[in-house]
Amino acid sequence: MGDRVYLDNILFPLGSSKLTVQSKLELDKISKILQKQKNLQFEIKGHVCCTPNYYDNAIEKDSRERKLSLNRAKSVYKYLMSKGINSLRMKYIGC
Repeated sequence: MGDRVYLDNILFPLGSSKLTVQSKLELDKISKILQKQKNLQFEIKGHVCCTPNYYDNAIEKDSRERKLSLNRAKSVYKYLMSKGINSLRMKYIGC
């Protein structure tokens, strides 16, 4: 309980919350592990770097909304759901 796992290879194009092919391959590996560990509950934290300190978040190119980190976490959440991971096991937030 309370363990942290950092996934370094879940990357996005600049200003986007769309998963790359490489990120999907990494999430496919993770989803297989999660399918075996059915009691595991977890939180997905989206992150953006290189945003000026006076902004809480970065702008997403497509939507023009300032919630890029949240949308990135949501993209991972939706992708894992599409791989059969129960949504009740996960929650997502932007950082």
